[in-house]
Amino acid sequence: MVGHRDARYERFGWASARLDDVLAYIPARLTALIVLLLRPSRWREIWRAVRHDAPSHPSPNAGVAEAAFAAALDIQLGGTNVYGDEIERRVLLGNGKPPNRTDIIRTIQLARHVCLVVCGLCVSFSVLGRLGRSRMGKRSR
Repeated sequence: MVGHRDARYERFGWASARLDDVLAYIPARLTALIVLLLRPSRWREIWRAVRHDAPSHPSPNAGVAEAAFAAALDIQLGGTNVYGDEIERRVLLGNGKPPNRTDIIRTIQLARHVCLVVCGLCVSFSVLGRLGRSRMGKRSR
């Protein structure tokens, strides 16, 4: 609950919440880019949702990924959320239909594909880094 906006935790979590916003800035946008690359037929909708819908989300980073997913899946995310006793009304992300049960499976599949791309990128950068270090070691001999 660090950074949660209530009287008890607000002052305690302010710095860590801002740090989280800074550290997640690039990963959130990378997620949207990967979603765009995985669903090229919906690139216009994804671009529009990320540019126009995401800034209205209370989180500077979660809105980017949520908007990209909503547009890629042709659904709407957001609206009324209930957190315990609190009701929060958020802007709708995406221009599609309201989600239903079958959209859960499609969302999980897209999330898995995004994770696979991220893992592939991490492995690729790791291998390239090792190759670069081994070549530099040979040059210094």
